[in-house]
Amino acid sequence: MVYVDKIANIREMGMIILISLLIFFIIMPVRMIYPTETFNPITLSTLLGFVLYYIATYFLCEKNQKRIKLKKVLILMLFGFLLLQLPLRIISFEDTFVIFPDFLVSLFGLLMGYLSFIKQKIGRYLFTAGILVCVFMWFWGYIWFFHWINFGSITGKVERQLIEDIYMTNEKGNKISLYQNRGKTLVLDCWYDGCSNCFKEFPHFQKMSNDFKQMDKIQFYALGVTFNDSINLFEILEKRNVNLPALTIKREDAAKLGITVYPTVIIIDDSSRIIFRGDLMNSELFIKKHIVEK
Repeated sequence: MVYVDKIANIREMGMIILISLLIFFIIMPVRMIYPTETFNPITLSTLLGFVLYYIATYFLCEKNQKRIKLKKVLILMLFGFLLLQLPLRIISFEDTFVIFPDFLVSLFGLLMGYLSFIKQKIGRYLFTAGILVCVFMWFWGYIWFFHWINFGSITGKVERQLIEDIYMTNEKGNKISLYQNRGKTLVLDCWYDGCSNCFKEFPHFQKMSNDFKQMDKIQFYALGVTFNDSINLFEILEKRNVNLPALTIKREDAAKLGITVYPTVIIIDDSSRIIFRGDLMNSELFIKKHIVEK
């Protein structure tokens, strides 16, 4: 009889690990849904991860409380949760870091499911807290997190004095230095020829340029980064009917401005300080708050 009980316990423990693994395989395809301008699949997988791990852990604690210690249920769920994810995240840390909050929220759901069962009186509050975390990540959290990864801050606001002059080139082939533009605020929409999102963004940048054209102290440029000297970036803009003042800059000089992803909007103030590095949406908010209202 004791032997049969042990076999049953081993079977139940294996089932707990299997369920934890199964949730991982349910969530994984959701992350692969093609994102749109208004929907990021990571936000959905984060919500699903929290809910599924919470419910599964709570249910398994309830089901196995008379046969297996609850702490063992938690450990087995954690084992299944980490079995595949931990090695993947260690091996490909840089590639998987972008969805690290998703990992943390799923882990949070698992722990909250366990705590909700052993602390029944506060269970509903723990679940509500988890849902609120998911809502925050859906609407704001991931936007801030991605902005921080790409640009080094969640809002784009920086303060970096340029200690050396940087040169750009206009359509006529003339060199223009950033120091020559002291007294003016430059808003640079940085792009390169292989960036499809850059071209999608140009109409919005053009609208923003038109909205602030009455302000003489601000100049807007599409700043093309040269990866290949044989490609004429000005001709590319002309073929795509992009009607924006344009300049080009060598790749190594773009790196001095801190440009690592595309598109990136850089704002340089009238004292040759970089005061903003980020995306287009935040750049418009920044201009309204820190330049127009100044």
